Amino acid sequence: MARSTCAIWRDATSLGSSSAGAGSSPRVTSAASTTPTEPFDPTLLAPLVGLGYDMSWDNPRNTTSLAANAHARTPLDRIELNPAANTVRAPSGCSLDAGGIGKGLAADLTAIALIEAGAKGALVSIGGDLRVRGAAPQDGGWLIGVADPIDDTIEAAQVTLLDGGLATSGPGGHAWVGPEQTLVHHLLDPTTQQPLPVSFPGSVIEATVIAGTAAWAEVWTKAILVNGPTATFPLLDDLDLGARAVFADGTFATSSAWHNYERSSAATAISSNECSA
Repeated sequence: MARSTCAIWRDATSLGSSSAGAGSSPRVTSAASTTPTEPFDPTLLAPLVGLGYDMSWDNPRNTTSLAANAHARTPLDRIELNPAANTVRAPSGCSLDAGGIGKGLAADLTAIALIEAGAKGALVSIGGDLRVRGAAPQDGGWLIGVADPIDDTIEAAQVTLLDGGLATSGPGGHAWVGPEQTLVHHLLDPTTQQPLPVSFPGSVIEATVIAGTAAWAEVWTKAILVNGPTATFPLLDDLDLGARAVFADGTFATSSAWHNYERSSAATAISSNECSA
C-alpha cells in the first residue's frame, strides 16, 4: 500500500499524477505537508526527473513520466489540504514527491497497526526511516545503531528510543550520471533545484534526527541537509529533538538534545544503516 501510494516510479501514483490537471483532489494517507522550514519541499519532482531520477533502483521497469505542463516548483501555500476529508488539492502543473516522508509515514502506520493487532513491541524500518513502539527486547528501550556514511560496516553511534521515530537521510547510494555527464544525486536544494553540494569539507553528507514519529524526523533531516546544523540545531533543541550531522571530511556535529538519546555502550544494536531518500 505504501509503495503504490507514495512511490514516484508509477505513473498512476495519486500524488505524482497531481500534475495531470487543475484542481485534481487525490486521496492521500496523511495531510502532513506543513513544515517548520522551507528545505522540505515535496514539489521538486519535475527537476528530479529532469536530472534522470526517473526509474526505480530496484526495478527499472517502474518508471516515472510527468504531464507536459509539469513545472519545477509550486509554492506550498498554493497547495490546499483538507484534513477532514484527507485530501490535497494542487494547482495544474504541480507534481508531488512523497517518497521520503511516505516511507516515514508507512513506518509509523505499520508500527501502530502491529501494536493494535496485539504485538507487545514493534520496530519498523523502511528505507532509513524507523519507528518503535511498545516493549523493547531489552530493558531501557530500543537500542538503534546509526551507521557511518563513509564506512557503512561500522556504527558511528548508538541511541536508545522508548517510543518514537528516527530518520537518516543523505545522498549515499543514490548517485548517477546526469544529463550533463556529471555525477548527481537525489537530494535537491529547493532554491537552485540542483543537487546539494557534497564535495566541500563543510558539506553535510548525512543527517539523522530523532522525533516523535518517523515522518517528522524525515522532514527535519532535510532541514539539516539544506540549511546546515548551525541554523537548524537550535530549532531542534527547542523541540527536544535529537540530531546528528556528518560532514564530507568525516567530522560530525550533534544537537544538545542528541545526548539525551545517545548510548556509549558497545551492546549490540538494531541497525538503521540504510540511508533514506
